[in-house]
Parts: sequence; C-alpha cells; structure tokens
Amino acid sequence: MITIPPCWYHTYIWFFLVQPPFIGGNRDKIQQKVVKDKIKLPAFLSSEAHSLLKGLLQKEASKRLGSGPAGIDEIKRHKWFKPINWKKLEAREIQPSFRPEVEGVHCIANFEKRWTDMPLSESPASSPKTITNPFTNFTYIRPAASFLQKSSPLV
Repeated sequence: MITIPPCWYHTYIWFFLVQPPFIGGNRDKIQQKVVKDKIKLPAFLSSEAHSLLKGLLQKEASKRLGSGPAGIDEIKRHKWFKPINWKKLEAREIQPSFRPEVEGVHCIANFEKRWTDMPLSESPASSPKTITNPFTNFTYIRPAASFLQKSSPLV
C-alpha cells in the first residue's frame, strides 16, 4: 500500500531533479524560503503537471492531494494520470515507453560521459568505510556515582 508521506517525498525528489524549487545562499535562507515562499514551477510543464505538483507539494498536509478520505485514489484520478490504466499497470501488463539497453550489471552505456569520465577521487558517491568497532581509542570513564551511596549527604 502506498501512503501519502512517501508520495510527497517522491514528488519533491522528482521535482528537485527537474529544477531545485528553492535556491538560497545557505541552509537558513533556503529553509526560510521553504517555509514562506511559493514554489515556482517551470513554464515548460503542462497545466496538468502544474496542478499535480501543486497538489502533491501543498505545505499543509491536510490540504495535500491524496490526504483526503480517498487517499491514493485521489492522486490516481488526477487528470495528469488520465492516460494510465491502473489495473494493467498493477498487473504489469503495460510495456514501458523506454527500456534501456543494458549489457550486464556494470553497463554504463546509458550514462552521460561527463559522469562516467569523472575521476574516482571526485566521484559524488564514495564507498562507506566499514567500521568494526566505533569505540576504538575511546577513553572516557564515567565518574563514580558516590552521591547515590547511602552514606552520601544527598540521599
């Protein structure tokens, strides 16, 4: 079952991939814009896409598309999704409009050369370091809790 919060986050990420919705000099300025400013949608998007994005990115959760009693069905009925046959989609009977040619798990043919030619040291995603013991060289020793003993004047 798809719930509304994941839809909101996926929509935000999808929109962010097209164009960052809020731009500012630092995190505080961006946060203020997120809270106060309206999202400016790109002009090249259709009116249906504008309507869908505005509905899904409503700041007030109770007014967000799909937050009503119909839930996800409200989103599915939106005019932007009109061409989709949801029953066929759920049954995996619809062929994708684009299916990339892939030659094995390490195939990079579908990526732009600017990413595949990038030196590994500048790669945007580095491998996480495996830490077996996160407390190596940890020297903190808790002070004695003498105030909890019966002889303590605090008890």
